[in-house]
Amino acid sequence: MPLETHSTLTSKALPLSKEERIAYYAGPGDVMQTYHFWRNNVSDPNELSETYSGQFYDAIRAHNLKALVISDSNSAERTVSPIGDLVFVSKHNTAKSMKGALYHLHEIRHSLWVIKEIVKFNPRLALITNMKHWWLLSLLKLWRIQIITSLHCTFWPKGTPARNLSARILNKVNGFFWRHVNDCTICISPECEAQVREISQISTRRPIFQGRAHYDRQLFLNFPDPDPKQQPFVILFCGRIEGHKGIYTLLDVANQLRTKVRTDFKFFVAGDGSEKDLFIQRVRSENLSGHVIYKGKLGRAELLELYQQAHAVFVPTTASFPEGLNKVVVEGILSKRPVVATTVCNAGDVISNGLIEVAPGDVSAMTNILARLISDNHFYQQACLGISASAIQFYDRDASWRRAFESALAVCTMQNKWFHS
Repeated sequence: MPLETHSTLTSKALPLSKEERIAYYAGPGDVMQTYHFWRNNVSDPNELSETYSGQFYDAIRAHNLKALVISDSNSAERTVSPIGDLVFVSKHNTAKSMKGALYHLHEIRHSLWVIKEIVKFNPRLALITNMKHWWLLSLLKLWRIQIITSLHCTFWPKGTPARNLSARILNKVNGFFWRHVNDCTICISPECEAQVREISQISTRRPIFQGRAHYDRQLFLNFPDPDPKQQPFVILFCGRIEGHKGIYTLLDVANQLRTKVRTDFKFFVAGDGSEKDLFIQRVRSENLSGHVIYKGKLGRAELLELYQQAHAVFVPTTASFPEGLNKVVVEGILSKRPVVATTVCNAGDVISNGLIEVAPGDVSAMTNILARLISDNHFYQQACLGISASAIQFYDRDASWRRAFESALAVCTMQNKWFHS
């Protein structure tokens, strides 16, 4: 699906002075480390895509903005690190280790801390990602702060809207925020946008911009075409080692696959997470060590090598995780490898070739598709057709998250009378 761009809202159209201030809540992630790489004109070697925080730094440098960058850290204490025109503030979000009502209470407390830090900085505008209780941001309007929201996850996993009372209430109050308070929204997938519109009946007066993950074409330029006849047939899983990412589904598929195909196959698993030890233990207890190879957490160069070795990429995210647009699906396409992914990855709306979608949790369907890719060369070649066409948008600067942010920034600037007041 072609991505709508907003070429009339270019960076040259933004009447912003050097004294303007913006606050950016980036959520989890080492934004300071990314900044140090960015300042030295080096992309973060731990990521294949350009980081969203790196794209933010590009934008504020282009528009001479002073910025407060807020992130979640592992440290329980509040830390402050001023660097040039940027101030970095971080604090641990204790909600991540909570469940049920305690999760929401800790999430609200952390969100109020974020809002307090923003108000202390006294910015003209706040860019917010990764919140649960978005409605709390309405408080920023008491200080006449404009709000741009950036959605990297959906409100609920695709196809499984909220059914319990607390989730429905949360969607109602968040919908009020989008309908009456938020100024602009950036979405990384059409599904994110569809859910915003569903909870809020948002009007055209409150623009929504699409912005994709962005990659350097040079990283994938010399990738060889995969040879399905080469053995073993390698299926790559990259991502967090967590149950909701489908790591146990992968083991179920591997168990079925070894009784279904005669060709040698391997699952290469790369990543880290809280369930790593249990995953490794299950690989051993189910006698899958010959088929499931855990590679650990890898840097960019090692990941690129794994993508080159792979024949296919497998993304079995479960129906319990609200993906925005899974980047491993994108990276498989950029690597010219067919991708088997669940529908909750939300890639089908933007990737038309090279992607085979299955329902989350449907182990039989996943097994059958991978078995055909392994044993049917014609089916494999058909799955690879047109992959390059799907990849173009992720190399296009005008389709990037940064361009979407700059478009939202331009809209906010033109709508507000108090810039340069």
